[in-house]
Amino acid sequence: MASANPTTVRARLGAALAMALVACSGSYFVAQPGDAGTQLVDAATVPSAVVPVNDAGVSPDAGAVDADAAPLSPCVGPSLFCDDFDDAAAPLPGRWVSGDTSAGLFDYDDSTFVSPKRTLRLQIPPAKGERSSSLRKDLEVPSGSFRASFALRVDLPDGGTIAEINPFVVRLSPTSAGVTGQHFSMAIYQSATQLEAYHGLSDGGNVWTTSRFVAPLGETFHMVVLTVRSSNGRATCTLDIDGKVVATEMLNAPTIQKISLEIGAPYVADIASQPVLRFDNLKIEAL
Repeated sequence: MASANPTTVRARLGAALAMALVACSGSYFVAQPGDAGTQLVDAATVPSAVVPVNDAGVSPDAGAVDADAAPLSPCVGPSLFCDDFDDAAAPLPGRWVSGDTSAGLFDYDDSTFVSPKRTLRLQIPPAKGERSSSLRKDLEVPSGSFRASFALRVDLPDGGTIAEINPFVVRLSPTSAGVTGQHFSMAIYQSATQLEAYHGLSDGGNVWTTSRFVAPLGETFHMVVLTVRSSNGRATCTLDIDGKVVATEMLNAPTIQKISLEIGAPYVADIASQPVLRFDNLKIEAL
């Protein structure tokens, strides 16, 4: 396997703010220079997701779900944005901005989901090098703080190797003087998973820190909750998986006014298997 250096990869991902963001029919690719150090936090154990079952004992993963037993869509009540991926009459380009699709095409899976009747799916074919397939949502955050929650399932085939997969990246603006871009992201490596906080600097350098935790993998959905709060010149990100806080990171930053959330695989490097990522019940709320 051609193994990617996580330090170099962070720099590549961070410069994505300099890319051309285009309309739904356009595309962009993530490519960055740079190098940096890392700070690691003790790993935390992630409990198995609690998957509701119906009266017949069939989990939502099996697709045969009793409507009364299955979880309801979260897209009720106020929110900045919500997508349960269930409305066939609402095409993705009307709700999301499409990125590059070099890491695979998005489709729907109507046999594996959390709430009926389908989930967003991305199947990543094996290939060497850096790729990206993502959907982006740009939002204003009037309160300066927000919460993004979604169900995530990541299937990695046995025997396959990966250098890195990022299921999500959330970019914050405005930035401090001398900072060209900043983001929080989840990065899954062959032997570790990290919440990463990244600053790209106008002099070409970068600053980033990481907190490690147990990867939310396996043949089940995990509930991911990303909470970001602005206070006293800092943006603090707390990552909760299946009801347990697994990582916290911080960026020096002005009060958040806008965010760009990318899901799918905003960054992929050197995949020798065929991972499958699924997303369901995504909701973004102001705090």
